[in-house]
Amino acid sequence: MIIDVYRIPPEGGTYSGEEPTSILDVDEGGEVRFRGARRYELKALLASQELIVQGNLSLEAMFRCSRCGEMFAQRVNEPAFECVREVANVNESVDLTPDIRESMLLALPSYPVCSPGCKGLCSQCGTNLNKSQCTCRSHVATGWEALDGLKITKKN
Repeated sequence: MIIDVYRIPPEGGTYSGEEPTSILDVDEGGEVRFRGARRYELKALLASQELIVQGNLSLEAMFRCSRCGEMFAQRVNEPAFECVREVANVNESVDLTPDIRESMLLALPSYPVCSPGCKGLCSQCGTNLNKSQCTCRSHVATGWEALDGLKITKKN
């Protein structure tokens, strides 16, 4: 997104619209896929020699759940986007694309989960426990089983 500084009114200007999510430059192979456009609602103000831009960024994405592996849709919001740039000349244009890209990438969940109650996959057979129960033993070997039977007595 490019803002022409000379077009900003003294009281500040508002900008809203959509841009393609291709500016995020993310490989949409399997873990995340973007749906539709990236939306923005920004307010820009020129104060002294600084361009101050604040607002809201959002996009729709499909994520692969980190627990069960199913794809799910989620809106990603960055309600506190802020960028301050020094402006040497009021006739210049400022490209906010790198700042918007960084802000949106940081807003993506690092551990996306389809729902707080997601049960994930059975560690033994791989069954999605959200969809069905498996017949595996509920006890998962931890390597400490031999110590569970150890009897310790205290000597006085």
